[in-house]
Amino acid sequence: MSKNASLKKSEMKRKTSLLPSEYKIGKTTYIVHIHFNLECSETLEDVLKRIMLREVERQAA
Repeated sequence: MSKNASLKKSEMKRKTSLLPSEYKIGKTTYIVHIHFNLECSETLEDVLKRIMLREVERQAA
């Protein structure tokens, strides 16, 4: 990998984790610090649903 390509990746990494975001789902507010793989096809909504389903399953067990 060239030095230039490496710099671009590090710049993108910084841009993906700048500020936390707030998401309201029902009466719950989630504060999310976003760190993600730019090559991933999973949406934020998909990730949040997966996390919530896993938590519900864990509490039901």
